[in-house]
Amino acid sequence: MKARQTDDAERQLVDLVRADYDATQRALSGFVSSGGQLRAIGIGAWGVVFAVAVQAQSGLAAAVAALLAIGFAVIDGYYSALYRQTLKRARNLEEILGAYHNSLGIHAANPRKVLQARARLEQHRFGVHRGMMAIHKMDQWWLPRPVRVTWIYAVLIALAIGATAYFEIKGASTCQNGRHGAEPCVVYTTVARPVSPRNLIPGPPLPHPWAKPRRACSRRRHHSCHPRPRLSHPGTTR
Repeated sequence: MKARQTDDAERQLVDLVRADYDATQRALSGFVSSGGQLRAIGIGAWGVVFAVAVQAQSGLAAAVAALLAIGFAVIDGYYSALYRQTLKRARNLEEILGAYHNSLGIHAANPRKVLQARARLEQHRFGVHRGMMAIHKMDQWWLPRPVRVTWIYAVLIALAIGATAYFEIKGASTCQNGRHGAEPCVVYTTVARPVSPRNLIPGPPLPHPWAKPRRACSRRRHHSCHPRPRLSHPGTTR
């Protein structure tokens, strides 16, 4: 079998496709590493917040853990969508390069296969980002992939929501005074009247500071201190 001869234009097209394939591979590796790091950070942050919620028996902290898991699930789904698009492009480039290599060897005697391989080289759209679809146009782009990762986030969210409901019901039915992060119990008390410092001194009550001073009682003027009561019977004298 004799190999097919190629021209300079065809070799330049192949070099462009190979350069595009290398850029696609680098982007694919970046999406994989970034998505994995964010996934590990999200699960670790959820574990810390959920542990605080369980220790403090706080429904608010458990709700924050649920929101945290939902947020990181959406971010993970975004990187998963980028990864799927990049992987699809890498496979397409491998098919183009594979068809070209077949046209040099096994399909060299088939003019139809050779023309198809050359046409795919010429029709290729160069650039990693140019060939990517907008994320919002993809179906369920927010859903993390693969399916096992989706189930992991679903379990985390379910645990956080269940803990939130449990702590709220428990906090409403029992008293948790003195527990950090718990709602205080309602205590009914009576309002005490203010006590003057004058009444705290033992002994007879002290006169008011603004009261008019009374004259001291004596034997000669005893009637000024103890006035005689009036008689109710007529005809009596004092």
